Amino acid sequence: FWYQLPKASDVSGEIVLARRTLASEDDDLSKLCAASETDSLLWEVAALPSGRLEFRASGGATLLSEPTKDLQSSALSSITESPKTNDGLVSWKREDGLGGGNHVCL
Repeated sequence: FWYQLPKASDVSGEIVLARRTLASEDDDLSKLCAASETDSLLWEVAALPSGRLEFRASGGATLLSEPTKDLQSSALSSITESPKTNDGLVSWKREDGLGGGNHVCL
């Protein structure tokens, strides 16, 4: 899925990008989208202020994205809007209003 992020300076915490839950008809479904509601959580993906993505599973397991060590070998480095873009890190909107577009595939 594609997602757009604001400037990093405008973000004070993590942003939950996607979440999968499992709930019964008797559960309070009005709270499923609240970031703090994890009772019915199967997994979620969050953008951290550090620029990394974190995948969290219901059992407590986490997986962090890793920055690419060699930017020159990155296939995406030639098509991104900023030469300092690094795979494994999210693209925040820049001061000039460009950037911030990201794609993640689960």
